[in-house]
Amino acid sequence: MTISIPLQLTQPQTNICSCLVVEDQEIFSRLLCSLLQNYLHVDLIATASSVSEAFIACEKLKPDLLILDLNLPDGDGIEVAEVFSRFSPSGKIIILSGHASSFIAPPEFLDYIFGVVDKTAAFENLQILLEKLFVNPFLSLTPRQRQIFTLIGNGLQNKEIASHLQLSITTVETHRKAIARHLNKSGAELLVYAATFTRLYVQI
Repeated sequence: MTISIPLQLTQPQTNICSCLVVEDQEIFSRLLCSLLQNYLHVDLIATASSVSEAFIACEKLKPDLLILDLNLPDGDGIEVAEVFSRFSPSGKIIILSGHASSFIAPPEFLDYIFGVVDKTAAFENLQILLEKLFVNPFLSLTPRQRQIFTLIGNGLQNKEIASHLQLSITTVETHRKAIARHLNKSGAELLVYAATFTRLYVQI
């Protein structure tokens, strides 16, 4: 049979949850991908539209997270879950189903399935699950560190941050180093990360 959506692969980033989306409806798949791109901690490394394509992605890429439609053109999504659990034993699965309320997880997959999302309200429910799955790094900072992190994200320099918060430049520099260390970022990486994170998550 001819698969309408070819498997798309990218190289996974480090220290981020790699994600495989398995969905045969092209428009729905693209919308899922757009949603996932809003999450800094998710690296969408592959999309697949069939069981056979998903097998390849699971084996080659060993994703951390599998977002899986159960109804696929060449088989049952549970087959993909079996392969995923073999190659990603510590991974998690989010099931997409048109009948989420009646879905019963096979006992052998209870440790892997993080949630079941009804496709009629998929995007809202998926967002809720993703927020539960990933701890927001911003929330792990102290209140003062959050202020400084947000100002860094808005492009302010140490002198400007110090003036804005009525702190000494030395204090700002100390906080900045602590933030970078806490988030495991270099100075340059922190600038990019803070700018992206602030744009997506923080309302000033």
